[in-house]
Amino acid sequence: MSSFPNSPKLVKGGIVLTDPNTSAVLRVIPLQYNPDTLTRTLQAQAVAEGGDRSEVLRLKGPPTETIKVDAELDATDQLEVPDQNTSEFGIQPQLSALETILYPSSAQLQKNNSLAQSGTLEIIL
Repeated sequence: MSSFPNSPKLVKGGIVLTDPNTSAVLRVIPLQYNPDTLTRTLQAQAVAEGGDRSEVLRLKGPPTETIKVDAELDATDQLEVPDQNTSEFGIQPQLSALETILYPSSAQLQKNNSLAQSGTLEIIL
């Protein structure tokens, strides 16, 4: 960081996970650098792909959403200030935080298990 008094303040990016029902912030994963690219694509789920042309506009569910982030993770800047965690684990904590986005929480798994045992869980294929 420059000691020049007129240097601009850096704003870094991050990923914010929110509850879909309440919009409450569940977790913030700060990124060391702003991502190079961020893309979002939606793909319709047609009933008969390549099948009957009369069913072209019939959908079997919501679109499949894909979010792609190209981010760079580097532990070099963190090693400037000696820290036992950084020197021992490197960028593993950041990678683990990003990986948790893919998996449901334990509470959600327990809720789904309870619903399945009571016969009220809908299974979507």
